[in-house]
Amino acid sequence: MKVLLINPPSPENDIWVREGRCQQFDIWGSPFPPLSLAYIKSQIRDLAETVLLDPAPAKLSGERLMERISAFSPDVMLMSVTTPTFNSDCNWFAKMIKAALPDIKVGAIGIHVTALPVESLNKTQYLDFVIKGEPEAVVRVLIKAFKESPATKTLYASLKDVPGITYRNGAELIDNPSAGYPDNIDCYGFPDWSDTDFKNYLLPVKERPFSLISFSRGCPYACTFCAASAYYGKRLRKRNIDSLIGEIEYNLSLGVSDFLFWTELISNDLEYLDQFLEKVLEKDLQKKINWVCNSRIDRLDKAILKKMKKAGCWQIAFGLEFGTNKALTLVKKGGEASIEKGMEIIKLADEAGIAADGHFLLGYPGETEDDIKETVNYAVSLPLTFAHFYMATPFPGSELFDYYMENRGRDIRHDYWDDIAQHKYVFSDDGLTGETVNKYVSMAYRKFYFSLYRVYKISRTAQGIKEKINLVKTGTKFLSGILIK
Repeated sequence: MKVLLINPPSPENDIWVREGRCQQFDIWGSPFPPLSLAYIKSQIRDLAETVLLDPAPAKLSGERLMERISAFSPDVMLMSVTTPTFNSDCNWFAKMIKAALPDIKVGAIGIHVTALPVESLNKTQYLDFVIKGEPEAVVRVLIKAFKESPATKTLYASLKDVPGITYRNGAELIDNPSAGYPDNIDCYGFPDWSDTDFKNYLLPVKERPFSLISFSRGCPYACTFCAASAYYGKRLRKRNIDSLIGEIEYNLSLGVSDFLFWTELISNDLEYLDQFLEKVLEKDLQKKINWVCNSRIDRLDKAILKKMKKAGCWQIAFGLEFGTNKALTLVKKGGEASIEKGMEIIKLADEAGIAADGHFLLGYPGETEDDIKETVNYAVSLPLTFAHFYMATPFPGSELFDYYMENRGRDIRHDYWDDIAQHKYVFSDDGLTGETVNKYVSMAYRKFYFSLYRVYKISRTAQGIKEKINLVKTGTKFLSGILIK
């Protein structure tokens, strides 16, 4: 049995982030290492000969990629698929693979196929199955079923008892029950990075290789714009701290010392976070590693932020989203979310010496232009080092997607998934036009970054002459892109 794991290329060879809820271009041009695929590889490496490919960051040409795939001749190909790339992934790339290897079984993972498994198979003839939810919980049983199955066309006899998949049985689509979410996520082990060249995954400006470490999974909050819980579930599941430390040391052995701790809620359990930080300090790992993370503003305080800084954290990305409490209530942000709390926590992070990165949404249904202006002014008023501004996007798995489907007023057969991307606006029927929202996105970036104060704050993140030169190059390219837009 041979299994190919791949982030599909695009016709334009664009680089997309394809992890969990993240389905986007990164404005700084920094691709993520393929964490989910590396986890899958670790689950099945004793069952099958397995190759992991990520062609876009590796700058692998289409011709060379097809040569490598044909030479490997896999029996099964698993792709990481997103909503905006679905047609490219499944009706362009998978079609080419099926033409070259007619007997191959092609499957997909990701939040899109998790939320819309049957619809995904209906949208393409080149997918044989999809995995719903965390692929690590499913793939081992699935590959065993493929290995043990007779040489049939439908594989129905072997796949009918595999939880967490939807698959073709001839002309029929079979949607098996979910596999659920294991309490002990350490059972997945460490991701297998043996096929990964971390030189293809460099931090912007710093130009050092970085890796993702799964810190915890699940989110109990009900934000209407977010689909994270559709993939990782609502229950927060935490890693064993010794296992986390072991994975950090494993990455250090690979020559990687910069990390993004992959979690929605690093602050949800402050006692757990404090224990982790204490272990990092106890082992003097803060002298060897640098790390960033995502967080809500909930529960953070001055003491824990100072300890995070001491333990090697240099940046936190905060989901601030809006500049009005009206909008935060509208989207069911919940918890401690408020404009006032955001101001307090961003100030504390800045005082602790941590670069705060604010993420904001513009054009949510029900917002007015005045609301958007308040969000932009709010972002500019905060002592943030970085900011991202996105158009409100109805990703499958979110309550916002359900709203979009109920109100979009177009033929249900229309091929609309290409339009569900953070650089496209699909809520024009709700009072704001795509042209208007795009104008405010551009204005937001200009107003935020065209500031001596922001230039000063960003320059403080660059250490040494090489990083400062890289900062000038990256900043010039980024700002010129804003001006052109």
